[in-house]
Amino acid sequence: MVLSYDLNKEAPVSIRSSALLLWGLLCVGCATATGSHGPGSASAVKVDPERLVSDRGAGPVLVGQKIGEGHLGGFESDADYSSLWDHGYFDAVGHRLILIKERELVALMSPQHRVQHLLVGASYRTSAGLGVGSTVRELARAYGAFVLEEQELPRSWIYRPDKVPEPENDWVTFGSLDQTDKKRLQCVGRSSRLAGVDFYFESCEKARSGASVEALVISSADVSDMQPVDPFLNLSTPPPCPAPRTEDPAELTREGHKRLYADRMGDYLAGRSIALGLPMLRDAALSGSTEAGMTYAGVIFTFVHQEVIGDPLDRVLTQGAQEALFFRILKVLRAPEPPPSDSCRAALIDFDTPINDEMFADTDDDGPPTGVCGGQYQFHWLSHADIEGIRQQARAWATCWPRP
Repeated sequence: MVLSYDLNKEAPVSIRSSALLLWGLLCVGCATATGSHGPGSASAVKVDPERLVSDRGAGPVLVGQKIGEGHLGGFESDADYSSLWDHGYFDAVGHRLILIKERELVALMSPQHRVQHLLVGASYRTSAGLGVGSTVRELARAYGAFVLEEQELPRSWIYRPDKVPEPENDWVTFGSLDQTDKKRLQCVGRSSRLAGVDFYFESCEKARSGASVEALVISSADVSDMQPVDPFLNLSTPPPCPAPRTEDPAELTREGHKRLYADRMGDYLAGRSIALGLPMLRDAALSGSTEAGMTYAGVIFTFVHQEVIGDPLDRVLTQGAQEALFFRILKVLRAPEPPPSDSCRAALIDFDTPINDEMFADTDDDGPPTGVCGGQYQFHWLSHADIEGIRQQARAWATCWPRP
């Protein structure tokens, strides 16, 4: 349900006039409390520029841009970007969530290291003096029409950086459960006068009853960094067989391996070699090379699932996770012999059985996983719907090339 409040009009939409009158009687002096000089006019409240929320960002940290070294910590902090990145974690989509503790900021970074979203502490205010702790009525008074909509804040996000305790050791990474008093936020409020700034409430019912803002999110309108790069998967409807990307998949596979392993040091691959070799192997795999597909999937598995350091080609993490699983299932389907009947591989190509929780169940103790595919990292970033779409496309494409 979408509900709009506009205190510039005679009555808020969907609210009876009698309720508005009572609300007005209870809110005598609200204009003074919020700094508003009249209905619909944002106040001239004095806000610390370092804690000012706007559609561009929070203080000097701007959405859609990289974070300058001088803005990574407090005014006396020696924080650097690489340390914040290393101590952060990935959300369910593939943003890297970093905590700039001294500034009371959480930044969700794109694969290209630009700020996609900012979540702020209670000290941050809009130019009208509003933020965490404000009510719908205060926001509508300052910004005019204010729309409430049921929408859940991703549970993997820390939304109150000011409520994340300092770790006992500086080498300890933090996670989504480290915020104290964390709630499930299921309602968002927006105003066209402050585009890109979302105010989250515990529920729309509570917001309408006077509950205050629990979280404030500033988002970049530029989502290009979060789009798939050269996508070939369609998780809703399998596309037709792909056009070959090379006339000689075997030769391209050899050249891709040569480029990929150039300058290798032990088990470590050079970044430039990955950037050159992995796309070649992807093209060879999409031209029918099972060998290229497995190498491609293996590198992605190491980066995404084993080391959890992001996609090796600096794309959204979920793209790599989806493609790696696709090529592995495709290999099973094209293999000359079927997999063991009690294996995860067999379960993935059992198209008579829908993807379900039991397949991926883990044990609560130190025993082995109870699900046939339990305990495997490659499924952690993917929803059941994703996995179903991936295996259906692998099924459709399994006959696009001759068996190896």
